[in-house]
Amino acid sequence: MSNINEPAGEADNNIAKNNPPSLRPEWIRLPKEGSNCVFTGLSRSYIAGLIREGKVHSRSLLNHGARRGIRLISYDSIMDFIKGSSEER
Repeated sequence: MSNINEPAGEADNNIAKNNPPSLRPEWIRLPKEGSNCVFTGLSRSYIAGLIREGKVHSRSLLNHGARRGIRLISYDSIMDFIKGSSEER
């Protein structure tokens, strides 16, 4: 709570000190079929297309001998793609 006697901006500094920065992931999973990404709102098929076109970075984790793996998408690369797309319009 800010104090009336605090100089302008002092209250904002106190709030920032008491609240840790938001945690953001380094990698996010490709959403399940029929659902959207909780971070971006993009559909699984749209993100998969971005991966195929090389517009976002991803990695596949696959255990030795397994037929299926987990697709992880770089959070920074997908956010950079979204930011870049909005600047083009």
